[in-house]
Formats: sequence, structure tokens, C-alpha cells
Amino acid sequence: MYYLGPAFRKIRHAKNLTLKEATEGVVSANFASRWERGLSKITTANLTGLLEKTATTYEELMLIHHHHDISLLNQHFFEKVDEYVNVKNLDGLYSLMEQEEQRTNTISTLLKKHRLIILKQRINQMNKLPFENNKIKIIIDYLQKIDLWGIYELSLYANSIFMLSASSVTKLSTLAQQKGTHYQELSNVTEEICNASANTAIYFLDNNMPNNAISTIHIAQEFLEKKNLFYEKNRFSFLEGIYLLEINKYEYGLKKIANAIHRLNEMATPETISLYHAYLEKALIKNFPKR
Repeated sequence: MYYLGPAFRKIRHAKNLTLKEATEGVVSANFASRWERGLSKITTANLTGLLEKTATTYEELMLIHHHHDISLLNQHFFEKVDEYVNVKNLDGLYSLMEQEEQRTNTISTLLKKHRLIILKQRINQMNKLPFENNKIKIIIDYLQKIDLWGIYELSLYANSIFMLSASSVTKLSTLAQQKGTHYQELSNVTEEICNASANTAIYFLDNNMPNNAISTIHIAQEFLEKKNLFYEKNRFSFLEGIYLLEINKYEYGLKKIANAIHRLNEMATPETISLYHAYLEKALIKNFPKR
């Protein structure tokens, strides 16, 4: 597999990983350098090890090989953090943080740093402690300097929104729209674009910024217009209903929400439906007029 070395090097450079960070514990730096230049063969076992170490799928590597740049996949970690936050499992977050701190050569320094920042801020949030702005700045600076956002950057942004200021969310949401749609032919990228947009809209709704929220929702709906992604379209229809509650159009909002939840019953798991109902209850408490 001489020909995949240059594609792997593009991944490494795009993620600002040194040769040592990307290969330590799998192959020697000298060998990796020769392979990246197409001068050495690599075994299937070593290639698998490098892909696992850099959180890259074989599909992503092949897309880069065929002249598509793509980012690192880190979705599983963010989903686990989300799961613990949704059920208010503080012990789970502490356990996850301990696991990340103990990782050595199985994860890059950059990814480990970002993971620990998000975990610490989530723990602070659940303990009602202030966020650490100097740590948050590390993630903001990273996202601002990356030219093209792929799966990792979109996931990082979507899962950092909770600790960002309104001005930072506004700036980074614009960057996500500008830099995050280059690889939408990959289903994972499209999914992360939708997650980032949905989390952005929810942030604006929760922070009494309805104009920003509906702008984000409309951009997402336009993005999804020609795609057969009915679940994602329904999600933004639901959020549009919440927006209508925010601007006191209760009848229209409740009707749109009811339709979205009806369609959701046919498409989603009970856990997802429960999250929708919880967010709706929160919105009703906040917005429904007192009788």
C-alpha cells in the first residue's frame, strides 16, 4: 500500500499532528516518513493501527486519496459525554475524565487536550461552577485557524457551544456555515453540520436571541432542502415551532411542534422522543402565557 501514504500525510498536516503524535506506538517515525512519501509498503495491521490512532476511517483515507480533504472522526466520545450530561451522571463524567487523563500514546495530544477541556467544563457546569475562559479560548483559537472544517471540527464546535459566549457562538456558527459544507457527500459530515446547526439554534433560543435562532434554522432548512433526510428536516421544523412560541405565535408554534412530534414517533427511538418532550416542556414553561 505505497499509494495511501501521501493521503495519510494530508490528514496529519490538516490536523496539525506531528509524525511522532500520529505514529508513535504503531510504526517508527523513519518508516512512517518513507511511507508518507510513497517509498515503503505498509502492512494492513499497521495501517489499521495508524487509522485508529488518528481517529480516521478507511473511507475517509480513501476519499483523501481521491483528492478529498477530510477531518478526524471523534464522534463516539462526544456522544458519550452527551449521554452522561442528559441523564445528569456526574460520576460518569468524572470516570470518563480519568480515562482520558490516563491515555498515553493511543490519542493525539491535540485531541486529548480538547476532550479534557470539554469534560472539565461540563463538570463545572453540573457543579454550578464558572467556566474556565482560558481553556475555552484554546478551542476557539483552534476552530478559527482551521481552513476547512470536517467531522472533527463540526463535532468540536457543536459540543462546545454550551460554554461559549453569545458573541463566540455567532462568530463560530458563521465559520461552520462557511467552512463546514465542503465534504457533505459524506453522511457523517452532513450529520455533524445538522448537529452544529441544531445546537446553535437551541443556544440562541435559550438565550433569548430568536432572530439569530430563526436565521440558523432557515440556513439549515435550505441546506437540507434537496436531501432525503427526513429526520433532520423534522428536527428543524420542531425548532421552528419553538421559535414561534418565543415570538408569541402560540397557535402556529404548537401546531408545528405537534406535527413534528407526530412524525418523530415514526422515526426515532423513545430516548430521542423523550428529549424532544423535555425541551418542549422547558419551552412551554418559559413562553406560554399565564392564565
